[in-house]
Amino acid sequence: MPSVAAESWVIGLGRLFAGVGFLFTTLYFTKMVADWFEGREIATDMSVFVVSWSFGIAMGQMGHALLVHVYSWQVPFQAASIQCLIAALGLFLFYRSPHGLPSAEEGTGAALTG
Repeated sequence: MPSVAAESWVIGLGRLFAGVGFLFTTLYFTKMVADWFEGREIATDMSVFVVSWSFGIAMGQMGHALLVHVYSWQVPFQAASIQCLIAALGLFLFYRSPHGLPSAEEGTGAALTG
């Protein structure tokens, strides 16, 4: 969205969408990592989560700076969107719950209301 923006409010709207997406993925990945490390210290699972997050940011900054230099400021936005789509597709296709835990379809779900 920001890569095709002609006005600043479109960039702001793109940032809002990115923030909402970050919120939901952070909550999901925190639960996913906690499930994989269940029964161990919480520091183990959260350290894996935090290190992978900062490593991703560092790799993005290195690669995206090169894209800006070679092409234009819009290309890193497009590349990040494509990378997120590929990662989400990979997670959807290949993620399996840890052994001994029920899958999302088998377990009982928590309700947000009543």
